Amino acid sequence: MRLVRDEVIWLHGAYEFADLELMHHAMVAAQQLIERRAAKLLTLSCSIVDFNELAVIVRIPMFEERDVAASLFGMLARFSSQRMLEARVDVL
Repeated sequence: MRLVRDEVIWLHGAYEFADLELMHHAMVAAQQLIERRAAKLLTLSCSIVDFNELAVIVRIPMFEERDVAASLFGMLARFSSQRMLEARVDVL
C-alpha cells in the first residue's frame, strides 16, 4: 500500500504564449490569485524558459488548497496558446 507523505502535491505546468505582454499579464493574474485565495500555499515558482514559454511549479497541501491550484492552472491556460500540466504526489 502506498501512503501519501505530508499530504503534498507538486504541480508542474508549462505554458507557451503568443508574446511577452500576454505572458506578463498571466503572471500578474496568477500572483494576484495566489495572494487572494491561497492561505496555505507552500511554494510557487514561475520561470521564463524561453522568449514565450513559462514554467510554473506549485507545491501545495493536497486536500486544503486543491481548488486554488485548479483555478491557477486554469487561468494560465486561458492566457496561453499551448500548455502541459503534470502532477506528482509524494508517496512513501
